[in-house]
Amino acid sequence: MAENEKPSLKTDFNATEKVLKILTAFLPFNEPKGTLELARTLGIHRASVSRILGILKEYDFVQQEEKTKLYRLGSTTAVLGKSVNRSFQTRFVSVVQPYMHQLSEEINESVSLVTLADNQVILPYRVKGPHPISVAFNLGDRGAINANSGAKAIMAFLSSDRLNEIKKFYPRLPSFTSSTLTNWEKLIEQFDEIRQSGFGYDLGEYNLDVFSVGAPILDYNNDPIGAITILVPSFRAEVINDRQVLSKLKSATVNISEALMNGSSSRNLKGKKPAFEAESSESQKKTSNVMSPQDRTEHKVVGLGD
Repeated sequence: MAENEKPSLKTDFNATEKVLKILTAFLPFNEPKGTLELARTLGIHRASVSRILGILKEYDFVQQEEKTKLYRLGSTTAVLGKSVNRSFQTRFVSVVQPYMHQLSEEINESVSLVTLADNQVILPYRVKGPHPISVAFNLGDRGAINANSGAKAIMAFLSSDRLNEIKKFYPRLPSFTSSTLTNWEKLIEQFDEIRQSGFGYDLGEYNLDVFSVGAPILDYNNDPIGAITILVPSFRAEVINDRQVLSKLKSATVNISEALMNGSSSRNLKGKKPAFEAESSESQKKTSNVMSPQDRTEHKVVGLGD
């Protein structure tokens, strides 16, 4: 190439495409790969792969193992991923908020948002019900993956690979009450029922004084991106089996899915509807928990002044 000659748009595109192919070749499990393996798999000349990996390594997009000389994704990609997650969570919560407030006003009970991040059950937003006695928790608290109605509703719609990741992360399921399930096989048996009804339940499995029902928020591929839960004191447990309450919960999650897919809370969904949008049954389910007792979220039955 002449000294003053600029690379063509096609050349730039081809180079960028090679970089993206190499980075995405490590997905989804970031398994170590060598230069030759990447070259053969991607159909890129080995010298090009080696040169690109060298640049990516310099900027920590990949890291090289000292003994094997194999490559993995590096810290910069992790930082980018966290930035994307934070951005999504911020927009996600802002879209969900008005639907949660509306649902709480319609049913007069506490409502919470549940998400999964890094295999942790996160509670990023809540609306406290108007009753003198209601259920409360601190924003940002972590919940129990096997004793949270929202977490169960999310897991029921996960792919088998994603669910296996969570099982490896939580090889043992701790017990919080006499109702907690601590066996993965029994917990997974509930997922078929949840997929049929669209609802997961926590029947005093995390706190004997708190019952809840949760429904997943699904994207256009019917993959779960969160859940909305209704929390009630145990002496108002009949609320979470009320057909009208369940219908309103289901409508809220469907409307949230539509809003997220359309980028607006006022537009109708274009495309695939969540799988459980058909009329749901009233099936109840038991669960287990997935947090160590010292890290558990304190779902509390509180008075109006708390």
